Amino acid sequence: MRKPTKEAPQATKLDSDRVHENKSRIPLRPLEGRALLLVEDDVLIAMSVESCLLDAGAATVKIAGSTALAKRVLDEGIRFDTAIVDLLLNNEDASPLIEILSELGIPVGHRSRTPCVQQCGGFPSKALQ
Repeated sequence: MRKPTKEAPQATKLDSDRVHENKSRIPLRPLEGRALLLVEDDVLIAMSVESCLLDAGAATVKIAGSTALAKRVLDEGIRFDTAIVDLLLNNEDASPLIEILSELGIPVGHRSRTPCVQQCGGFPSKALQ
């Protein structure tokens, strides 16, 4: 004689399913359509950051390797949504440039030898809100 079998338990949502549902609300391209000015004198860092910003949806990323070049880029008339500025450019203090950007109403994230995200409390998302 055969013993009766128990019914299989009903499937419940796994925690991983809930995580997946929550992730779907996060925009995949948080910088969609934004214009950013990147002031960085190290070419490899600049190229890496530019790639990340473009992957995040930035429409325009202008790179300047000095404060003088950054001022020329600003003279082009592009309305930047935000700027990322290395504080020390070839032994040049970038503070005056940051003041100019602030006067123009451009939010500034800055970095030196530590990651920008740590110094700016969540940049770029926080600076773009």
